[in-house]
Amino acid sequence: MDHLITDVVICEQNRTRAELYALWLDQVDAAVALTAREAADAVDEGTAVVVLDQRFAGEKTRNLLSLVRSESPLSRVIETRERSSPFPELGLDHHLVKPVFEAELTDLVGTLLLRANYHLVLRLYYQTTAPLLSLQSQTEPNDAAVEQRERLEARAERLKDVIGTYQAAMSEDDIAAVKDAVNYTPVRKAHDSDTDTGSKYRPDKCSRCREPWNSSPSEGGTRVTRLGAYVWRCGNCGHVQMRADPSHQDVGKFRR
Repeated sequence: MDHLITDVVICEQNRTRAELYALWLDQVDAAVALTAREAADAVDEGTAVVVLDQRFAGEKTRNLLSLVRSESPLSRVIETRERSSPFPELGLDHHLVKPVFEAELTDLVGTLLLRANYHLVLRLYYQTTAPLLSLQSQTEPNDAAVEQRERLEARAERLKDVIGTYQAAMSEDDIAAVKDAVNYTPVRKAHDSDTDTGSKYRPDKCSRCREPWNSSPSEGGTRVTRLGAYVWRCGNCGHVQMRADPSHQDVGKFRR
């Protein structure tokens, strides 16, 4: 199954252990971060899963987690910890006790990749159907409104198919866990200026291939496609980038 967000960041100070985890996760886009600075640089909108050693950032662990939540709001975090270590209340998704075995790590990462991407597709679906309901309620829509409604209806149907594909691959518990995490009520209505390809919130370049982005080939640079509010796909490498709704960005930046 092709996911929209695929990156896994391994935050582990022990290089041998980190490289072993990356070897086990060779079927996904896994990056190793040996320091807090490297972790801060590695996490972006395309991060789906973070494997975080309990002692990785010391007293800065909470700051690092805040960065993850801010830069990659749909990512899932796995904590690895020593058996003798106290259980911290950090609100993490899952925990693995060392020694971590290949099967349990790969299975858990695979499950959380499904969850993160299912969450993203649900969000895109709700972002599509919210304006669609408004258009469908118009009694005498003009030609532009009819065209927009038809476009959104087609997009909603495609997203429903993707949702069905994910649901078929997930357990009932995983589906329920994601639905519990979805915010069905938007904080504010998205404005056109937020969601068009020329939005001030759109990144200037791809975080993976670093190619500059433009909304049309005539402008030079790489073509970028908007997938939803604050979600874009790079026309060069296919990487999907997402930014949190600006009304949600109340988390301070990670201090290195």
